[in-house]
Amino acid sequence: MCLFNYNPAPVSKMILLAPDGLYSSIWYKLFVRTMLGHQLMAWLLKNPRKSMAMLNWFFRNKLINKTIYTYGSSFVHSKRQSTLLYARWVAMCRLHPSLKEFQARLRQSKVPVLMVFGKKDQITPMQNADTVRKYQNQYLHVYKWDAGHLLLKPEYLGKLTNLFIHNYPVNLQQK
Repeated sequence: MCLFNYNPAPVSKMILLAPDGLYSSIWYKLFVRTMLGHQLMAWLLKNPRKSMAMLNWFFRNKLINKTIYTYGSSFVHSKRQSTLLYARWVAMCRLHPSLKEFQARLRQSKVPVLMVFGKKDQITPMQNADTVRKYQNQYLHVYKWDAGHLLLKPEYLGKLTNLFIHNYPVNLQQK
């Protein structure tokens, strides 16, 4: 969305999977957009026992729900996953798309956009699309799959391929 806002000309169509940036919770803002949050995140990912204790405390005190707790736990218990998560957060921390600009550019360029959300996704829930849909853009189509946040898992790739081909057919030239 940020790239499209910056330069929509080369874009002819988009599929956004559980798109981030539609809504920012206080936790997201703290961990992703501040230097303190980056330092805290790095420390938490390097200290899994303390991270798990903190996750447990947040869950017991109902500051996070079970889905977020489970999702967070998966990163605490996997060095690879925690390293990848931190790299994504650092790389993406400065990307904050202007939703009004995104909608204006969609209307102007008439680029079709498919947004796909998982029903059980509590990281980027489907209601986040309402912030964009409220402008009644005819080029925006929202899909809800029986899935969680991770839509690029092998079990969803066939569905994604079908969605892409059905909405954006490939014209193969005959020889």
